[in-house]
Amino acid sequence: MESKDSRLAMELIANLRPREDIAHAYGYSVTELAAKIKKDKGFRTIINEARRIWESDDNAKARVRAKAALLIEDGLLDIYSILTDPTVTPNVRVSSFESLAKVADVSTPTKEGGGGGFRVVINLPEKGSPVAVAPIIEHED
Repeated sequence: MESKDSRLAMELIANLRPREDIAHAYGYSVTELAAKIKKDKGFRTIINEARRIWESDDNAKARVRAKAALLIEDGLLDIYSILTDPTVTPNVRVSSFESLAKVADVSTPTKEGGGGGFRVVINLPEKGSPVAVAPIIEHED
């Protein structure tokens, strides 16, 4: 609940879309949201802290990043609808897919663990020891 309240407070402070849209996105009517702000002291504390952080001079870069993230999130369904619309040209659909992959951060391999994929490691024993080779296949579902 606290995470939801924190995100709601940040959206209210960012003021990137109408309050009615924000309220509905979090399951409130405008009247219910106004009552929550008025009656819930804990929520008002969260809003005040969000405002303090949001309006901090040291927070300009984070403010721009947060605004961009909110706008990107709002646009994801539009990209998905383009991606799944059979009447849209293949080039546009591929571009939409690439955009989603980039946002999801799945378009580039990670540099951790030496890469992924199939890898074979052969350890040879000391010289003169006999080597027995047997097929071993490990598989996990």
